[in-house]
Amino acid sequence: METFRFLLTSTFYPPYHLGGDAIHVKYLADELVRRGHEVLVLHSVDAFNVKRKNNGQVNLESDKVTTHPLRSPFGRLSPLSAYVFGSSFYVEKNFERVLNEFPPDVVHHHNISLLGHTLLRKRGRYKQLYTAHDHWLICPKNDYMRKGRMCEEKRCASCLMRNMRPPQLWRKKLNLSDIDLTICPSAYMAGQLKELGLRMVVIPNFAPFQQVDLPEGKEDYFLYLGVIEEHKGIKILLNAFAESKNELVIGGKGSLSGWLEKVIERDHLSNRVRYLHEVGGEKWTYLAKASAVVIPSICLENSPLVALEALSVGTPIICTNMGGTREIAEKISGNLVIPVDELHDRLRTLSPPTIDRNLIMKIFNEEYTIDKYMERYMAIVKEGV
Repeated sequence: METFRFLLTSTFYPPYHLGGDAIHVKYLADELVRRGHEVLVLHSVDAFNVKRKNNGQVNLESDKVTTHPLRSPFGRLSPLSAYVFGSSFYVEKNFERVLNEFPPDVVHHHNISLLGHTLLRKRGRYKQLYTAHDHWLICPKNDYMRKGRMCEEKRCASCLMRNMRPPQLWRKKLNLSDIDLTICPSAYMAGQLKELGLRMVVIPNFAPFQQVDLPEGKEDYFLYLGVIEEHKGIKILLNAFAESKNELVIGGKGSLSGWLEKVIERDHLSNRVRYLHEVGGEKWTYLAKASAVVIPSICLENSPLVALEALSVGTPIICTNMGGTREIAEKISGNLVIPVDELHDRLRTLSPPTIDRNLIMKIFNEEYTIDKYMERYMAIVKEGV
């Protein structure tokens, strides 16, 4: 089997991570190594120290993959420089050193928002890929949202001021010509980036296989797993279920954890709403037994990992029509997608979906397994390497 040398770059990487994009990089790196390739991951501990909150981290450390963690003597100034000026001398110096010591066949950039866009300038004869996990290429806030809705005005300066963020002085000189191919996890994201004139391919993300003892039937509860933040729709979700007779299980942490606990206690919801904070090793049991996983995001999510994990154990997802998550739900049924303007009323009157578990797992096996992803991924890697 032909093998290659991969350099993966990502602002965050387990255990120094905050979201699903870093977990995706970890899973990809592990799978490449398992298949005999050489892999090195460049990531920033400094950026993690800037962004982290007390939300708890998933410990996914492994000795399979070589990592090059960035710890600048200037600490937080390095990622802040990358954010404001588009580059960090410390990051660039380490990136070039890695290229010299570990000459790659493929450089695959992921979330490099706090590493700097100058990493996209080629410094050798390698194939360069970029995965668009979010809207970073077209939005200084990465979310393409303005005043709670999809951005249409593109008034970036005033938007940054409103959100108390410094301007990004490098945006007008962003050069993407050295990217050989941009991977978009959803058709939605490919559409958002179309204006940039990039060569793009849609490759849906994957969830790794997990050995789970599947229950014979579903239990009568809906499940939310994710960070407890307003943009994830958690307030709408709780308020809707407060008016419902359905049972809801919530797992995760975030800035609204305290608010969530107070509302459950104040409104005497504990008989129907269970807040588990972290579900840990029980996550897969909760996923397998749930009537459905609810993803009520009011932001433009690309391809949340929990959606794919739910499908892997035969559990349907219910989501809004925002972003790319709907593409996953629509593979099962268009009825699982809720217009965001109707979110409260539709969540309040939810009925458990009656969809065959085997049908959902068949969809997962055809579209979202790691083998299917690697088949598509290695096909583009081998082009011209």
